[in-house]
Amino acid sequence: MLANVHGLSQLWKAWPRQLLPACVQPSVRERSARSWARLGGEMAAWHYTIGSERHGPVSDNRLLAMIARDELSPDVLVWRQGQAEWTPACDTADIKAAVRRAMPGPGPAADAPPPLPEYPLARPWPRFLARIFDMLVLYIPAALVATLAALVLPKDIVDIEMFAAPGALDFRSSLSLLLLLHLLIFAILALVMAAFGTSLGKLIFGVRVVPLVGQNRLGFHLEREFTVWLRGLALSIIPASIVTAILQYRRVAEGQPAGYDERKARVEGSPISSVRLAGGIVAIALAPVLLIMLLTVGLNQFPMSKKDLEVTASTRWVNPETLGEARFDRPFKADTLKTPTKVNTFFDAQDSSVSMFFEYDVDVATGIGSAEYAKRWATDLKDLFTVASPWRPLTIDGKRAYRAAAARVDNAAGDAELTFVLSDAGAWRIVVYADAAKLADLDMERNVTALFETID
Repeated sequence: MLANVHGLSQLWKAWPRQLLPACVQPSVRERSARSWARLGGEMAAWHYTIGSERHGPVSDNRLLAMIARDELSPDVLVWRQGQAEWTPACDTADIKAAVRRAMPGPGPAADAPPPLPEYPLARPWPRFLARIFDMLVLYIPAALVATLAALVLPKDIVDIEMFAAPGALDFRSSLSLLLLLHLLIFAILALVMAAFGTSLGKLIFGVRVVPLVGQNRLGFHLEREFTVWLRGLALSIIPASIVTAILQYRRVAEGQPAGYDERKARVEGSPISSVRLAGGIVAIALAPVLLIMLLTVGLNQFPMSKKDLEVTASTRWVNPETLGEARFDRPFKADTLKTPTKVNTFFDAQDSSVSMFFEYDVDVATGIGSAEYAKRWATDLKDLFTVASPWRPLTIDGKRAYRAAAARVDNAAGDAELTFVLSDAGAWRIVVYADAAKLADLDMERNVTALFETID
């Protein structure tokens, strides 16, 4: 009897396949599957696409969960048995309502900040004026940072006293100082932009930089400022900077972004009043005057080194190049300064009656004649002295020398004398001058001869 019950049970389970006509069987299976899915079962039913790839099958619940977690778009194409074609999930009747529930509605308008106003692209001249103003203003903090660094670093790395000494800067050291200051200026400007979103110059001239990339704020402005310095100003090296500035001006004037801003930043310009524009231009004109005044005050307050404070007058001096010794007929304070191409010593008499400037010039062309060298030296001194007589030859300690009378440019009552000796390695030269007396009355020949005796 148990066997008969088991057989009936198996027959009951198989009746849709065995007892019904074949034309009826598919619809029954489909209705059974849909009923199972509606009851929350895990029957795999849906196929879906990602790009050109087909995935699935998955259940209704699995498909809805993927849409709710943004793993799939509500517009994802889906298909299951019984559909004639692929259909967007949100247009499928069985899950349309569920998709709507899974899609979060927009938040209240008050919760979202209003969009930033978008201004037209800034014109070239406001951008240029804003940049010039910022650079002038930042020269002071950049010079302060450089001075503090020079005080901390060893003197053999950077000697700030050399930069403060008159005539000590040659082309290479001047270029190095310019590059250092501009490096500091653009670094400080990047920090200001990152902290405040604008600079004083951009604020005055209505210029705004809007990043187009998702970079952190400080990284974006550091990269942009140094790219401006490199591509827009050619490291501030003239005339290369003039060429790059003209190229970038033409791009901006044609409505294009500057080369360093392309696909990275949008530089906008807001309208400004004529009074504000005129005030900014006046500020740019006055900034260099204020800059020079502040630098002059700073240099006057620059602390002298211990060595300088200990300089005392003496009648004896040792040439640092030859170690030759000179003895004078009166005490002088001596201060020696070295540069890559010159070694010079400034002598000031203890009673301030007369001064001497003794210099060794190694930047002398091979085979240069005395007349040509005299002309070159006179050109170097033209801002301080004017040659007042022809050059005459003379012999000093057995050496062929040349001498000319000179006059101070800023003191017509003073008296000066120029003397040089050419050698195979360079030129030794002396300037002797008195502010309120004639050199003939001071009898300086013995002291000049003592200095030339040290060059053997």
